[in-house]
Amino acid sequence: MKEFNIKRHYSTKHARLHLLTGLLKTEKIHTANLEKQQQMFHKQRTKLDNVVKASFILSSRLAKALKPFAEGEFIKECMLEVCGILCPEKKNEFEKINLSRRTVVRRIEMMTNDIKTTLTDRMAGFESFSIA
Repeated sequence: MKEFNIKRHYSTKHARLHLLTGLLKTEKIHTANLEKQQQMFHKQRTKLDNVVKASFILSSRLAKALKPFAEGEFIKECMLEVCGILCPEKKNEFEKINLSRRTVVRRIEMMTNDIKTTLTDRMAGFESFSIA
């Protein structure tokens, strides 16, 4: 790299850094590096959370429509073909969505258990309720 480019980079991107000295300067640099690393992990986690959320939504839709759980794989194939045409830059994210039969079953079981737990917790606070 040319010396001028490096000087320009530091004078524009790190203008306040030259005011700091010694331990304060190294602490500031370490803090900035840590923040960058945390942001990277946060972005990755957000992407993974979105993939899992999409899997739950599609599993829920399959269950509500009373479709066989194996249709999740067919839906994924269709999504990938359509995504390849409409938004090829996002195709990698769609490929990460797991819609295998076992995963769909597991997701539906998790949602069922969550609903049971929620209802049980709410019913614990009732004084009485009608069976009819």
